[in-house]
Amino acid sequence: MQGFAEVGVQLHLWDRNQGAIAAEGAGVAAAREEVRRVELELRNRFAMYKEDYLSSRLIADKYRVEILPRLERAYKLMIEQYGLMTASFIRVLILERMLYENETAYVDALERSWTSSIALRGFLLEGSLDSQNSRSSAPANNRGDAWQPIGEGTNLLGSASGLGFK
Repeated sequence: MQGFAEVGVQLHLWDRNQGAIAAEGAGVAAAREEVRRVELELRNRFAMYKEDYLSSRLIADKYRVEILPRLERAYKLMIEQYGLMTASFIRVLILERMLYENETAYVDALERSWTSSIALRGFLLEGSLDSQNSRSSAPANNRGDAWQPIGEGTNLLGSASGLGFK
């Protein structure tokens, strides 16, 4: 009878956990790319809401400063002319309808301005960012007070000017 026995020992003298270190390095790089993706997504959404906010605010200012005062003056003049029997009632009704339609458009512009302002104040986190990993509660910007819609006495840049809707 013959028998053989073999004994071996593996000693890792120079390994130093290189595989785990490389895996963690890849994890850190992936996390940095995810942060960059979320940042770009927030910037894109912010730009979209900001443009909508500024355009609706500009439209509302145009209605408030130019269009509605002119229509109100024209309506009052038409009422006076109707009282003097120099204008027909149909013309008064047409002008009144134009005034109401423009007031409705003004309110719609204010609504869009407020909606965009609320989204901007909410730091654009009203929806998901298309990732289960991104559960950050950090704001996208520090401009909470700079985005005030008409009605709070601010101009287009967010500074006080007394142009608010009354």
